Amino acid sequence: MVCSKPIIAVRASAVPEVATHGLLAEPDNARELANALLKLHANPAMRDDLGRAGAETVKRFDAPLIAREFGNLLNRIAESG
Repeated sequence: MVCSKPIIAVRASAVPEVATHGLLAEPDNARELANALLKLHANPAMRDDLGRAGAETVKRFDAPLIAREFGNLLNRIAESG
């Protein structure tokens, strides 16, 4: 996602929560995975759209941003107590 490329992943664990801008297949379903690959191969506009959206999504997981937000939360808690 950080490279502005679309992703194809399986619906397992927390993957669907993170991979919101990609195509998902059921685990152990090769046909569904192949169909997702073919869909992206045949649709350049979809590839570009999913890639751009994924690059924006991944910014929410930037370590300095998360650390800053966590620090702000701790400060608010300390100030309210």
